[in-house]
Amino acid sequence: MARLVVRSDVRTLVVLPLLMLAFAAPAAAQWSPRAAPAPAPAVEIAPYAGVLISDDLLRGPFGTAVGPANAPVFGAQVSFPLAFGVSLFANGAYSTADLRASAPVVGGVNFGESTTWLYDGGVEVALPLPGVARPFIQVGAGGVHRKLDVQGVSTSADDFMFNVGAGLDIAFSSNVGLRLMAKDYMGEFDVEEAAFLPIDGDRMHNVALSAGLRLSF
Repeated sequence: MARLVVRSDVRTLVVLPLLMLAFAAPAAAQWSPRAAPAPAPAVEIAPYAGVLISDDLLRGPFGTAVGPANAPVFGAQVSFPLAFGVSLFANGAYSTADLRASAPVVGGVNFGESTTWLYDGGVEVALPLPGVARPFIQVGAGGVHRKLDVQGVSTSADDFMFNVGAGLDIAFSSNVGLRLMAKDYMGEFDVEEAAFLPIDGDRMHNVALSAGLRLSF
């Protein structure tokens, strides 16, 4: 029997932020300069919703795999200014997805549920550009709590995650705006803790694509 391994497809956040910038910049140009963000640092709250795209948790022989399907994600971030354009942030997000087994010929079958809690913190750096569009990047670390439910049997695992993200803030007024963001949570899924299998996990990616409000105080 072939040894199961955790999928380690490399995803990139380079293309996604560029696409967001390309689509959002023309819209931002339509806003009056009077809607530019306030020059003084402010505490910001950013509730958001989007989609969470996760790697397979396990891969088996002949292209078989087990992992969560793409699913909605909901979360919120709080940012605390250190200096103009530089902030500390704390973030939490939640997602529930079908747990899916897939094979090349027969397709996929849903057989359970995967619940994911993401929590992290780090540094956000925004480019102080004139106008209403403000690109930013994030680097941080945190954790993920994943619970798997199959036929009434539940198991869970807690794992450490690094994360990197990029996005664009578009101001509607001095303290309200739209936030578009792509963020990759990178870490290892603890197969032994969750499934009691002596398998070493490789790096997996959980990419969150989201949109939400940015509220400054």
